[in-house]
Order: sequence, then structure tokens, then C-alpha cells
Amino acid sequence: GTTGKNSQTAVSDTFSGAKSSAGFVAGKTVYGSGSALTFSQEALLVGDNSLKVTNPVDGKGGVEVLFTSNTGSLYMVSFWAKTTKQAPSDSFVGVQDAANNKSPFKLNSEWKRYELGPFTTNKTASDNKVFIYNLPNETYIDEVKVKQLRDVSYVVKDTWVVPDECDRT
Repeated sequence: GTTGKNSQTAVSDTFSGAKSSAGFVAGKTVYGSGSALTFSQEALLVGDNSLKVTNPVDGKGGVEVLFTSNTGSLYMVSFWAKTTKQAPSDSFVGVQDAANNKSPFKLNSEWKRYELGPFTTNKTASDNKVFIYNLPNETYIDEVKVKQLRDVSYVVKDTWVVPDECDRT
């Protein structure tokens, strides 16, 4: 099942050395909201970097996490985030996948890990997106990961052995 931790990494980005392995580009405007991306030394690890999302327009920025998917596979996205400007108490940050699954949460001023999934991608194998949106101004994101979950395990026929202490029949 999906809790078996049998997974393959589709995207993993820690922003080490002020660069992105997943295609986040500093200075790029993203998500149609005027959000600007820069690299920051505010990070989970001392001396490392994170992705800083700044939206000077309305304080509701966002980023897109792009990944290539397989048809009908299950995926899970996780990331660490914190903000310097608290959103109003009735405002929620959200994560949304290409199939419109949404997961709202509140950001605070301390680093916290957030997760959405498992979710399926579009019906065809192609590039898919996960949106992290409605971010307040000056939000830091670190360790973005998208994992493909595998709920099928392959075994060699007639090699399964149940230990005696587990066999109650």
C-alpha cells in the first residue's frame, strides 16, 4: 500500500549552493501572480540556501513544482516552509495538484514540514505540476520533494517465508 514507503523520487531540490536542480530560477516571475524567486541564506541547515518567494503585489504569491509522471501512478509532495509575515487568521496557504486535489494549511514563522498526497496525476503520462499558492510575502521554501509511490512489490515465486512467531494458523 501507500504507507509501505516504497517510493521513487521524481523531484528533489534542497537549493544547496544557491542553485536549483528542479528548475526553479532566481529572478523568475511565477504562477501568474507576480511572485519573484530568489535564493536566500535563510535555510533549514546553517550555511545552506532556500528558495525565497516574494510577491510585492498582493501578498499572495506561489510557485509551481514541475515533474514528469507515469500514467496512473500515485505521488506525494513534501516541503519545508516558513514566513516572515503572518497571513490573516482566515487566510490559508494551499497545495494543489494537477487533478485539483487541494490541501490547505497555515504557515508560521518557524520551519515546518508540509505534505500532500497520495494523489494521482493526469490520465496521460506527461509533465505535471503541483502548485504551492497563496503564500504571504517573504516566504521561504526548502527541501521540495515529489515522490512516486509504488504499491506493488515484486517477489520471486515460492520464496516467501513466514517466521514461526508470526504464523498463528
